[in-house]
Amino acid sequence: MVGLNRAYFIGTCGNDPEARHTTKGITITAFSIAVPESVKEGDTYTTKPTWLRLTAFGKNGDYVAKYCKKGMKIAVECSVHPSKWVNKEGITQYSTTLRVDRVLWVNSKDAGNPVPAAAQGRIEDMPSLDEPTGQEIGEQPPPLTDDDNREPSSG
Repeated sequence: MVGLNRAYFIGTCGNDPEARHTTKGITITAFSIAVPESVKEGDTYTTKPTWLRLTAFGKNGDYVAKYCKKGMKIAVECSVHPSKWVNKEGITQYSTTLRVDRVLWVNSKDAGNPVPAAAQGRIEDMPSLDEPTGQEIGEQPPPLTDDDNREPSSG
């Protein structure tokens, strides 16, 4: 069976990312973005934010923690990972993690944060994090490998 697990969002960072590290040194970075949604109220349309909580692992987590700041407009490519568990009261809980695979900066100059030149410009021109470009403004993160983007195992 063929399938596709991809979600794409363009929004504004709602907070500075929160990075933590596993005992093996893998970075796990959590942050939120507000994605504008047009909603009809009576005869008019208004824009309201839909808040999404995102998680980036490994080198992606390092990159997001270093360059993403509150108020920056970004595009993200994610994979969707549902989970289920039973809490202390015996109630089944559900959650969905949006795991960031690529981050693209839409207008980083406005946020006053130096982002590599390769991450600035039109979305269709922006490389993924794992495609080194050789262009530099400030410090550019090292190229990624497939192992850098995997969620840490619990073992």
